[in-house]
Amino acid sequence: PTLQNEFKLRNRIVQLTTTNSSAELNFIKNEIYMISMRANQPELRLLAISYLLENQANDLALKLALDTTIEFPNSYSSWVALSSIYEAIGQKDTAEVARKVMIQLDPLNEGIKIKPEAEKSK
Repeated sequence: PTLQNEFKLRNRIVQLTTTNSSAELNFIKNEIYMISMRANQPELRLLAISYLLENQANDLALKLALDTTIEFPNSYSSWVALSSIYEAIGQKDTAEVARKVMIQLDPLNEGIKIKPEAEKSK
């Protein structure tokens, strides 16, 4: 099943990059989301998230990122994706919650910063 899922996802991503029809694009984005939800590897889901974001399917990318953090709570990269999406859509407080989980998963990572209260009010 894993290889079948990877193959289906790859085919849909290729279709996504080659189609011009708006209706077909929406169908393919939904297919990418559905195929990725069946993936047993967070890496496949993260790949799908990146393609969904590139193609302005932020709602599907967010749902997939949320589910990925639930299915793979120890996947640091899944929390990075979720935090980035929340940051991009302006939900800074929610992004900060995801960053706190990132710190718990990788406490020695100097690249993770929680914004001080003074910066949040700007």
